[in-house]
Amino acid sequence: HIALKAMEMRRQGFFEPAMLPMSELEYGGIVARLRKLEQEFVVRKEAAKAPAGTE
Repeated sequence: HIALKAMEMRRQGFFEPAMLPMSELEYGGIVARLRKLEQEFVVRKEAAKAPAGTE
């Protein structure tokens, strides 16, 4: 039953309960991919306003 529960958690996608801790993800190459993706995004200091007419 434990294996079935683990498979169900994995099917739920890429979020905490289905993931290993970041310290253990290093061996799967995900850390390098996350670092590469991190360079493609910018954290804004202010919340972006919605374009006119879309509110």
